Amino acid sequence: MNKGWKVMKLYNNRALTTYFILQPIIDIITGIMKYNTSLTISLAMIVRFLFIIYCAIYLIKSKNKKIFIFALIWLIYCTISTVGNFYIKNNFSIVHHIYNLFRVAYFQITLLFFYMYMKNNKSIDTKVFTSMGLIVGVSFIISLITNTSFCSYAEFDNCLERGYQGYFFSANEYGSILIALLGYQMIELLRNKKLINFVVLLMLTLFLCLLGTKTSIMGLYGLLIGFIVYHIVTLFIDKEKRLNNKYALVFFAILCVVTLCIKKLPVYFNLYTQYQVVVETNKNENPEITDEELKTQVSNSLVFNGRNDYVAVNKVIYKNAPLFNKLFGITDQDNYYEGQLMKQVNERDFHDLYMFYGIVGLIVELLLPGYLFFKLISSLIKKIKVLLNDETVILGFTLVLLLGVGYMAGHSLLHPGVSFYIAYVINDLIKKVDKIS
Repeated sequence: MNKGWKVMKLYNNRALTTYFILQPIIDIITGIMKYNTSLTISLAMIVRFLFIIYCAIYLIKSKNKKIFIFALIWLIYCTISTVGNFYIKNNFSIVHHIYNLFRVAYFQITLLFFYMYMKNNKSIDTKVFTSMGLIVGVSFIISLITNTSFCSYAEFDNCLERGYQGYFFSANEYGSILIALLGYQMIELLRNKKLINFVVLLMLTLFLCLLGTKTSIMGLYGLLIGFIVYHIVTLFIDKEKRLNNKYALVFFAILCVVTLCIKKLPVYFNLYTQYQVVVETNKNENPEITDEELKTQVSNSLVFNGRNDYVAVNKVIYKNAPLFNKLFGITDQDNYYEGQLMKQVNERDFHDLYMFYGIVGLIVELLLPGYLFFKLISSLIKKIKVLLNDETVILGFTLVLLLGVGYMAGHSLLHPGVSFYIAYVINDLIKKVDKIS
């Protein structure tokens, strides 16, 4: 009993705060390691695996029957999916499949952990996100000054045109993380009104602008425009409560500067170049292509970066797959399209969940988020004035944008480094809504 009590003492906001602050440091070290070594296991993989064990122990110690039932459902699904695919598919790697299942389960475990933990504890102090943003921002500035930044899409000579990603490994994944950090930094500026909050906000904005991905710039515009529009609308509803006019003007000023400079940013060069290539290629291959068909091709390329082509191919594979694979997933192994081995996933999270983990896998994955979504909507209906609270609205925008990135470009729900933030934002939003009387 005493031993169990000592274990539970490890679960407090101080311990979680330390882990949160370590996130960008881990990502920086992992990025440098991946670019300079050929190791298959990274620091991020090791630390985040240990965090899952940390979460699992807490959930087991809670002795909640619903948690054990939920875990049993996951165990049954994983077992059937692994064993069934092992017998159906040739050259099927159980280790690789278990790794993929772990990536899906990571979001579930962290989501459930934060839900259970935050029922009895306060949210993490938003000042922690200022520290995280400062680490990210300073590291990015250093990488620019020293010309040591990794490029988002090409070698260093083309970084200015294609995009800078600092010392982080994946531009798409870190774009999502920056959206989460920016959302919390907006909250921190509104709450504490300190110079350091404004400085970190500007550094995160700069990073999002120079990253060169459309999802990063969409996240920046989404948060700034979303808050400004919300602020204007609520001015007519609750004039006395709207005390943040000058901060709305700060966000508007940042938005104007970014818009004025948009043609100089990497994302403009990337999208314009991509547009020219798509139009020229399609007209050369099919001179009789209609404007509507060309528009569809341009949209697929610019919005989804060609991912719709992967979706179309994987849909055919999924449609022709045995019933077992429709239910438990075609996985990313031993799939053939027109006689060619197809290993490319869709890189759109919701499509990947449906096809590669099957109908059953999708249902199992949505059980917990669905429950929390229902809980959140129920609270919003009962507390409609929550929609006049700056912090909950910004968190809501942040969550919608993160899920939107998962739909458009993937790298969110199925990537532990990003899904960690999504899991926390969901539960923090629920916590804040519940606190408002």
